[in-house]
Amino acid sequence: MSIKNNGVYDRVYLLFRTTKALLAGGASQRISGYYDVNLDKVETDPNYEEPILYAREARFVDLEEAINLSSFLARFPNLRRFPFSSETEEGGLRDFLEQWRKKIRSSHNRLNQYIHITKELDRLFKYYEFEEGIYEICEGCPNTASCFLIKRINKKGKLFHQLPADIAHRVNRYFKNR
Repeated sequence: MSIKNNGVYDRVYLLFRTTKALLAGGASQRISGYYDVNLDKVETDPNYEEPILYAREARFVDLEEAINLSSFLARFPNLRRFPFSSETEEGGLRDFLEQWRKKIRSSHNRLNQYIHITKELDRLFKYYEFEEGIYEICEGCPNTASCFLIKRINKKGKLFHQLPADIAHRVNRYFKNR
């Protein structure tokens, strides 16, 4: 399947927007990276009948280099919580999006670090989320008062507490035996 065949798009970039939460409170939204979608290699997932996109190029930057969207979102507040494209506002955002992509492109690519950290977080989450109590690796940590992971656990609880105990223990054993 190719979305390029319909002639509407010659290039598609997916820009990744993230939230930088401040320890003192408040937050800002930022552009942290992008995918240059390979339009010749778009497949359909047979189970979900949704497109699977592959990147021709992917770039991610450190949060300090990510593009702060505060002034942009002040100008277009209706876009704060919603995705938008180069066609939003009758194409009026196209220049913004291209400038952001070029800035990310000129920054140091941290994609390998993103991949490594994401895999590590996934491993830790699966290893500890289905058991009672604080994450073992968090015990004795001096940053628990400001840690977003601990705040999430204190606010929402762990998945262990959202499942029947016997199922949580089975899931826990599954991930620990992998």
